[in-house]
Amino acid sequence: MKKNFSHHTAWGSWAKRLNPGKMRYKTVLENIPRIVINGIDEEFEERLANYLSVPELVKCSGLSPYRYLEVYAKIKALSFGRAGCLLDALDEAARLSLGNLKGFDPSLRVLIANNFSESMLAPVTPGSPVRRIEIGVYLAYLLNAAHNPLVTGVFGSTWETVQIIGAVMSNTMNAFHFARFFRMVAGEGTNGASAIDYLIKENRPMDRVMLFAACKMWDGAVRSDRAEDSLSQSWVSYKKSFPKAELYVVDLSGDGLGKIERQKDDVFLISGWNENVLMGNK
Repeated sequence: MKKNFSHHTAWGSWAKRLNPGKMRYKTVLENIPRIVINGIDEEFEERLANYLSVPELVKCSGLSPYRYLEVYAKIKALSFGRAGCLLDALDEAARLSLGNLKGFDPSLRVLIANNFSESMLAPVTPGSPVRRIEIGVYLAYLLNAAHNPLVTGVFGSTWETVQIIGAVMSNTMNAFHFARFFRMVAGEGTNGASAIDYLIKENRPMDRVMLFAACKMWDGAVRSDRAEDSLSQSWVSYKKSFPKAELYVVDLSGDGLGKIERQKDDVFLISGWNENVLMGNK
């Protein structure tokens, strides 16, 4: 049975303060899991949901979409099917917060390639409710919702395109259920070069190519002896046709907590992860 907290001093105070300028948006967002686990009445839930998805508040907060994903994951684990109104609001707020990311305008042509190896099922950081596998998948769903010219797929020993359709948050959270299937489709391994080779074969221009895995994939040199497996070899070939393209290689198992190292030919190596990686703060 749900408790009605509208007359309870503490929670009544929360309700009164849920107005622009009365409480920091970030503070409200961070406390939602605690509110849900302690109980929430429908009126307060609706008011909280409306507050979360106000476009001006999302923009002014400057928060990364990944902050919403973390809160969504916590509520999903705690609510046992309840709090649907809040989950929908977080989904909408996440879409709006895509505008807070640097350099992701709707005209940007992006390829997002995800590896689904067993190591990608681990938490993205210790204690996080978000898995490594969900980082790239989430960005793909967000960009699709923003109508970016987007190519998505999975890579193992080979590359397979995957169409992104549907709700952003719920589909992201369900990604790990398909890990075994995608490993069967694309094979075992982390041949990120296969994604680049696909673009070369299709002669397809991209502004940004993003590879997500739980290992280091950039070999740093052209290896003529194993050109088919060399990410750098494939990238050099692709850049001959599309010199303005940028490559982002994300090692989600790295200990750099999102440290970005720039290589030659517009290659960016990202070690580890935190929510600021795509915010232009690193």
